[in-house]
Amino acid sequence: MDTIENGTSAHIRWSKELSDGEKAATKKRKTFIAECLRRNSIKCDLDKVPCVALLGSGGGVRAMIALMGTLSELGRADLLDSIMYLCGVSGSTWCMSSVYEDINWSKNIKKCEDKLIEYLNKPSQTPLSVWQKIQLAIEEGVCSLTILWSYMVGNHMIKEINENNLSKHKGACENGANPYPIYAAVEKSNITNDKKNASGTWFEFTPHDAGFIDYGAFVNTEVIGSQFNNGGLATTKAEQTICYLRGLWGSALANEYEIKAYIKDYISSWFTGKHEEEEEDDTKMELQCLRSCAVPVKCTCECCTAAEFIATLSVEELCSEAGQKELLRLEELLEECKKNGSHHMLPPAATPPASPPVEGREMAYFRVQSFIPSLVSSAYEKMVIMAKLMKSLVSWQWGTTHNYLYKCNTTDNPVPKELAEKEFINLIDAGLAINSAYPLVLRPERKVNLILSFDFSAGNPFETLKQTADYCKANKIPFPDIKVNKHEETKPSGCYVFKGPNVPTVVHIPLFNTENCAGEIQKYRDTFSTFKPSYGKDNVEDLLKVSKRNVQNNKNIILGELRKAVLP
Repeated sequence: MDTIENGTSAHIRWSKELSDGEKAATKKRKTFIAECLRRNSIKCDLDKVPCVALLGSGGGVRAMIALMGTLSELGRADLLDSIMYLCGVSGSTWCMSSVYEDINWSKNIKKCEDKLIEYLNKPSQTPLSVWQKIQLAIEEGVCSLTILWSYMVGNHMIKEINENNLSKHKGACENGANPYPIYAAVEKSNITNDKKNASGTWFEFTPHDAGFIDYGAFVNTEVIGSQFNNGGLATTKAEQTICYLRGLWGSALANEYEIKAYIKDYISSWFTGKHEEEEEDDTKMELQCLRSCAVPVKCTCECCTAAEFIATLSVEELCSEAGQKELLRLEELLEECKKNGSHHMLPPAATPPASPPVEGREMAYFRVQSFIPSLVSSAYEKMVIMAKLMKSLVSWQWGTTHNYLYKCNTTDNPVPKELAEKEFINLIDAGLAINSAYPLVLRPERKVNLILSFDFSAGNPFETLKQTADYCKANKIPFPDIKVNKHEETKPSGCYVFKGPNVPTVVHIPLFNTENCAGEIQKYRDTFSTFKPSYGKDNVEDLLKVSKRNVQNNKNIILGELRKAVLP
């Protein structure tokens, strides 16, 4: 096991400086930015290149589509190469993690848009295949709702279960051809009103490293999720997949009750078999065989009875004291089964029907005989998984990840004792703190002097700005004054520019505004609600057009601020 010596470790990078990978990537990126500015008649030497960050806010599938339209139109307008950093929260990260699969995506942005449209119009994968992946992920890692949620997001919203890794995106930024990507998360314990502006809240992921920005403590992206002790790797786990990270980054698409109900129903439908109508033809045939032969396969043992009862409970009933007692009882029964090896009191062995079988019935009977063992042998594991997920639901356990700073409490590092004593951290959707990742691009080491903020939030389009102003005030970070008329919260204009002395300039563009939606702002907000899992092809194309108009309408403003941002 690696140990800390003189405040350093083979795995933890103790520095607020940018990683070597990010430094090299952004250095190469300057050449592309300078050339882009020259093409737009902005004189700029390489050492005068401005540092421009594009922020995509959260907003579920709406944000994913809107960011895709924004990037696509910036590419068509020859402005995409002026961007140094692309930083996202929640749904915007879904778009980002998709485009970076292409090593030259900035040049192939139209193909990326076409691919997104194609995926969003694909059918979901069958529940059976998805649950097999969920079960394997839970068995291999730490159980939390993020595992389940990530596959639900991938299957029902994005329509892509991407099992590649974030570290594989290094090539798409090290060549300088694309903006450098930053993905946001926050620590769950710090999102209360009195803590969300405190140190240790914001956590960033890049293809090179990940960590708490306030402590200057980072590890290679490949080992986030592995088990650490005293600064060294104790047990190496497989790198977290893009699918899992999408669930982590986008875990707050609605209020807590709505998500609980959605997840609880999903777990129950899987356990009770109500998802069968969506299964593949082969699986349907097996299930039909069970029914057609009238084989009594329902188990009446205590475990199955208890599990079936829990599956019928509502969220309120499950989270009540009585519901938690039932869940504890199921866990105890399952543990007893594990100890004595007797999983079920199975019904009597089935015998062939006495009457001559109808055509196809005899073959079906023998298929059932081979299918029953796999059905029964998996029932125990199925109940264990259900009990774990229901327990996570009751305790609202999201983003549970091995803490890479566990027992890392030497006197010469800035990690608070409280954090160092935690074996696990809980990383969740950054939108629960601020729905746009300003804290990540405002790190002084990044030297960002122009922020293009594309806000895809539901409701008040200036909430992210006001929350950021509060965050910056609490942490003594330079940020412009935010002053907006009250009536503009419901009827925003197409673009706002906030600036001041010795602060970065912020160009803020609300998704739905009086310039691209005229008198239909509320209609668009209702049509493209955050928790809606899909919109349909026509709505997807409409949303892409709306987001593209925001770039078209404000191209001259963006060019003007780019010109002013060139370093003296």
